[in-house]
Amino acid sequence: MLSSLDGHAKIYLNQFPQGVHEYKSDNQYWLIGGNLGIRDNPAEIISEIQSLGFDEVFPHYVDLNTVRKTIGKYIKADTHNTLPNYKSAYRRIESTPARLAFLSDEVFYQDRENVLTSWPTGRQASSLQKAFETQSNLNIRFVDVLKSQRRKAAPILHPRCGVADVDEQLSIFKGLFSADVEVFSFQIDSLTRSNEYGAIEREIRTNNYVEKAKLNGFPLINHGVTVTNSIIKSFDTVPFQVRHSTRDPRLLAEMSLASGCTSFEGGALSYCLPYFKSQSLVTSIKNWRYVDKLCGLYEKSGFPIDREFFGTLTGTLVEPSIAISVCILETLLAAEQGCRHFSLGYAEQGNRSQDIAAIQSMKALAEHYLRLLNYSDYHVSTVFHQYMAGFPTDLKKAKSLLQGSAISSQLSGATRLMTKTLVEATEVPTVNENIEALHIIKDALNDKSKRITVDETQIALERSLIDKEAHSIVGRVLSLSEGHTDLGGAIVDAIRLGYLDVPFSPHIENAGLVITARDKNGAIRFLDTGNLPFNKEICQFHKNSLSIQKAPCHDAAIIKKIERDLTFIPHGNFSAWPLDG
Repeated sequence: MLSSLDGHAKIYLNQFPQGVHEYKSDNQYWLIGGNLGIRDNPAEIISEIQSLGFDEVFPHYVDLNTVRKTIGKYIKADTHNTLPNYKSAYRRIESTPARLAFLSDEVFYQDRENVLTSWPTGRQASSLQKAFETQSNLNIRFVDVLKSQRRKAAPILHPRCGVADVDEQLSIFKGLFSADVEVFSFQIDSLTRSNEYGAIEREIRTNNYVEKAKLNGFPLINHGVTVTNSIIKSFDTVPFQVRHSTRDPRLLAEMSLASGCTSFEGGALSYCLPYFKSQSLVTSIKNWRYVDKLCGLYEKSGFPIDREFFGTLTGTLVEPSIAISVCILETLLAAEQGCRHFSLGYAEQGNRSQDIAAIQSMKALAEHYLRLLNYSDYHVSTVFHQYMAGFPTDLKKAKSLLQGSAISSQLSGATRLMTKTLVEATEVPTVNENIEALHIIKDALNDKSKRITVDETQIALERSLIDKEAHSIVGRVLSLSEGHTDLGGAIVDAIRLGYLDVPFSPHIENAGLVITARDKNGAIRFLDTGNLPFNKEICQFHKNSLSIQKAPCHDAAIIKKIERDLTFIPHGNFSAWPLDG
């Protein structure tokens, strides 16, 4: 069974027929699902991929019952074949203390030579002085817009967008500019995120990748600094960010900043634990330490770079304290390297009281820990992501979500709102679909006819709980750091020990002991707190909230509940948004 969620299935399966012909046996079956193509006709992509040797092809979202029935066709009840132990192929890394030396200037510049020569276009970013000149010629920076939001009653609206073709990308930005979008971002394609620059180059040479929409984002590294800067220079009043989830982000950071981008998203935890199974956390922290060091150099030279952290994580039943703890730790890692402008992200879960409390807690807690570690002259902003898990396919329910989510973001005081669209569940949105969503969101924010009331007592209770939980997690990590040369080693150890544990993460160093679910009001609670360093009072609160009678892994009813909590929103089985509204 294969899953491909980024629309690049046909690229990844280029050599699949040869492998199937060589290894397939009579009792072996191949199934694939996910989002297999970008703007492909479902019937055509099913036919194409079946011709490669697959027995079952699901081009878009498929519910769990269908998966069960499909698998049942191939697994016979009387089969007694012994399955291989695949877990042994992913040996859990020993929980020995990690040691991560501070990144000195000497080591940084040695590494920089290797980073810039890892792909031919990297040389375009070799001169920091030239990059600083590019930055000095900008009329507006990302942090300028974030700071100006303080005077506004609504969050900054930020749609995602990224296509392969330069002219089409420019056209999309022009369309968004006409819709009064205040900040732009390049959404980077998945092959770049896997550092497969050669694969992109082959696609560009051998296929009409624009017409076939082969790539699901903007391949900034392959296009290069000059091309990217030409797009940025077309807009004097809008700053640019790069959004991605790159395995090794160092070259992308170099070229993004040299091109004139003034915000760079991602971090060592939020772009490793949710996305990669076997990339070492130590390696991830080292790579992102380089990025933070680079951003710190720009900051020191008078060109502040906004560092945004992807607190969305897996986007799946993420209890706020987990997301907030990850963002705080990534903030402190960036601060170590000289960064001073931080955007902390949180993915809406659907309970308005909890979501408002999460945004408010996140900002206050981040500032608390920056002060605690004696940092000054910093700026912290918050990012409210509209619901990031399975989106409703029903357009009326999707519209209800967009409207209710926008109001929640406004009530929370979030600096910025990462927007979704009505078609989020089924396809990559066009510029017109993004603009349509922006109009829906703006109308909801400006609608004075509805008096929105919130339960301030419940928000206070949620915030108190989040504060206690996040202090427990971050405090435990900081206590571990006392025996380390820096914070990075303590973070690695804390994750290996389960003191910080991301629900539904595929990463082999993530303990994977934490289990989450929704309470009767849609708030995210812990079915199992695993090794999280919570006191008895906190653990008992979560048990009471979910009325747990048995251990989750031994109770079929609880397993059924988790399944329901994962699927009822994409199925549209909710009356209105938010869930507690």
